[in-house]
Amino acid sequence: MMSVSLKNNDADYVAFDVETANNCAGSICSIGLAYFNNNKLASKYYSLVRPPDEFGDFNYYCVSVHGLTADILSDQPTFAEIYSDIEDFIGNNLLVAHNAPFDSRHFHAALAHTGINRSYDFACTLSLARRTLSLSTYKFDVVCKHLGVPLENYHNALSDAIACGKVYAALKDAL
Repeated sequence: MMSVSLKNNDADYVAFDVETANNCAGSICSIGLAYFNNNKLASKYYSLVRPPDEFGDFNYYCVSVHGLTADILSDQPTFAEIYSDIEDFIGNNLLVAHNAPFDSRHFHAALAHTGINRSYDFACTLSLARRTLSLSTYKFDVVCKHLGVPLENYHNALSDAIACGKVYAALKDAL
């Protein structure tokens, strides 16, 4: 993950979230992307993803968080099958995630697994929240609540991506 400097005039960015089958890097089982133009949600992308078999089974903890199982995803596309849509959606925009090291690790591992040699820049709302807010915890739902950002379906990748984009906008305004 490349660190990026925060500019108050970042007009376009893509908020990003993945859910994973287990702790294996690249075991993405859903992805949500929310494109923001001038801090307003402009478009969104969501897909369930069938992780590669070699990444192992779904672990109990991950399933308890997002509710996705191997059975639910058995007929879904692989990351390789949807990547061209993802690449078109992101373009050259900055990716924004809450706890970006987690999301970027899984995203870049999925790219590497499919043989794609591409790197993306990420900004982290967790790091920004720690720099700008005074909270007892910086869990995503707590940050959203503190900033008045609706989080409609926590741990749904698209819902989290949309909320993350709004958190990013609020944190940029706070700087």
